[in-house]
Amino acid sequence: MRVATGGAGPVLFAALLAAACTPGKPVVEGQPEILVTEIDVDILGHGPDADLGWRFDPGEPREITIVAAKYEPETAAITVSIKTGEAPSTTRSGPPQRMSGKLRLHYQWTPEKAWKLVRLENVSFKKLAKP
Repeated sequence: MRVATGGAGPVLFAALLAAACTPGKPVVEGQPEILVTEIDVDILGHGPDADLGWRFDPGEPREITIVAAKYEPETAAITVSIKTGEAPSTTRSGPPQRMSGKLRLHYQWTPEKAWKLVRLENVSFKKLAKP
């Protein structure tokens, strides 16, 4: 691929690149966007479908960033980057764990006119080595 080096070419290219990297929006009028604050609540008690023997707990610190979103009329797939801290678990035994990586959250639009999390797909989520 060739990038223009003069005039409006680089500016236009940068604008197109930024637009391509922006998470998507709902395609049906009236459907709300799925926000990080909702994702933070939705994932509690769930874990990625890969068998890590691990679930998200309410008390553990975590950072969540939406990196991609694809909305269809009845479904949505939201890819997030998540980092967790080393808080003691209320539902797991053993020492605290730090986790990091990407998950794809699959949502279904319900008759109650709300998004419901139906599955967490592990893209690259894993335990981090102890520092």
